[in-house]
Amino acid sequence: MPALRILAALFGPRKARLFRPTSWPASPVVHHGPRARLPAPFREGDLSSFVRLAATVEGEAEAGGTLASTSGFRGDVLFAGSRGSQRASSLRTPSPSRLLQAGLNVQFSEFRLPSLDGWLEELARQVGIDSAAIRLYAFAAPNSRSRQGTDIHWDPNEVIHVQLEGTKTMRLAPNVWVSNPDIGALGGDSYPEDLVGQFRGEVPKRPPRKWRDVRLTPGSVVYFPRGYWHQTTTEGASFGVTLGFYWPTPTDVTIDYLRSRMRQRAEWRVPLFGLRRGASAHAPHEARLASLMERFGLPHDELTAGEALARTLPRAQRLARDGGAGRYVGMPVSLVRRRRPSAKSLVRLGTNKDHDTLEIEVPNVIADAIEWIARQRASFTRGDLARIHPALEDRAVVELLDLLIEIGAVQFEPRKPFERQLKARRSRS
Repeated sequence: MPALRILAALFGPRKARLFRPTSWPASPVVHHGPRARLPAPFREGDLSSFVRLAATVEGEAEAGGTLASTSGFRGDVLFAGSRGSQRASSLRTPSPSRLLQAGLNVQFSEFRLPSLDGWLEELARQVGIDSAAIRLYAFAAPNSRSRQGTDIHWDPNEVIHVQLEGTKTMRLAPNVWVSNPDIGALGGDSYPEDLVGQFRGEVPKRPPRKWRDVRLTPGSVVYFPRGYWHQTTTEGASFGVTLGFYWPTPTDVTIDYLRSRMRQRAEWRVPLFGLRRGASAHAPHEARLASLMERFGLPHDELTAGEALARTLPRAQRLARDGGAGRYVGMPVSLVRRRRPSAKSLVRLGTNKDHDTLEIEVPNVIADAIEWIARQRASFTRGDLARIHPALEDRAVVELLDLLIEIGAVQFEPRKPFERQLKARRSRS
């Protein structure tokens, strides 16, 4: 099929037909074969080896030892430690070869090269996407006995990975918590509010139990859709290139259209003066926004002006505004509690948000509340917390939630109010 010749080179003609013009596979596609079949950039171009790609970044040393690239490379070069401690760091003028020789994982992130522009334009034309929406990544691991590869995570885009040097094992698992997420996540991490709103039920606090292992050798290609859990483990030195496809979604198209339509009307362009001055300023803005939304035809039982404005407020103001009905959900955390003789406890709370660990000594009533929150699988309200721990003052509940949200142990829960409103709407109809 001429229109799919690049995909046919990657996956073979039969598997390439799985990638239909208006839909791509909902599960992984794996193909093994010789490197000689791959498109030219992977055989002999700048993507063909770590040495060639690194050379596009490394150039002649200027005064002061700064490296100057003359290849037109645009993007970031990141380095990370072993799995389990992979917060990537970036250097403005790095030497990828030296980073790899030092035993670090090296990642070329969202890069572009003039030598690849024509090929990317052709790939984009064949699959029907803007070439700017195809992003390039490359991953290199050193020849080391320590743990190398990538931590458990999912991406907010479709992925095609081409293994070019060395051997790695890629673990794959479907995502039972969310379909088609447009936000990526690291396993066991704190999830942003918009991603919490996409989960079907409870927040994933542990990675999947069942995985499919795929062993990749030079010439192997694997595709998986957005949201698919994956993790890699290398066997010695390894290098591979990833194509990330960031297709527009109905949300992207609709929001862009609505923004254009709304901005044509002067009343939608009026500044929200004094929005953060408190409830007295918030109330008239909410009333005016509700009227605008109703006149525009937005369903007010699903899209409320109050919720829209609340998302713009500082965390403390939003907590105060939500009152006892505000809903929250616990994030993945580690908790260690040591009771003291003085009716206090030493609490150590660990989150994956910037690898933070909070260690505080608090009265037992506060420690009980923290422990209760950490155990919750379902969302809860401030009212729930107050009923179960009646000795807690309302001010202490607000301060506790404010702290836990700041460190990534708790998140605002955006789903339940909408679910109740939709249920009420269905019952009325």
